[in-house]
Amino acid sequence: MDRTRKTLIVLVIALIPATAGFSGDHSKPIPDPMVGTWSLEGRSACKERDADRVVFRQDGTFQNQRRGRVEALGYWELEDDQLHLHALTSPAFLDDRLAHFAGSFHYLKIRGLITEGSSRELRVVASYGDQMEELEFHRCSTKD
Repeated sequence: MDRTRKTLIVLVIALIPATAGFSGDHSKPIPDPMVGTWSLEGRSACKERDADRVVFRQDGTFQNQRRGRVEALGYWELEDDQLHLHALTSPAFLDDRLAHFAGSFHYLKIRGLITEGSSRELRVVASYGDQMEELEFHRCSTKD
């Protein structure tokens, strides 16, 4: 899987409703199952500084980290087996061929269907734009 897909996958798990269309009520804490740090590169990557990771916070916000820096921010919500992500990111982070977009940020809506899940791993079929991907998330321990 290339970095573009991994980053988009990370965004699937990491949302931000930039300007409009987000109706989530974040005055109530989000259920615990998603809260925490998740790796998109396998459990062993949790300790690697440059690995793709998504941090889901209890207040409904997230951040996607890759190459040791934050590449996307947003809001997320979980409804049954559906994960909704609203992300703000730069196309330059998605693919090196899009480097000319550096400094330009855009809204990206990602929808994910959790097809398999446990407290340690998730399989998610994610759609964004006209793309569809299957992603694997691995929960990082607090020791990582």
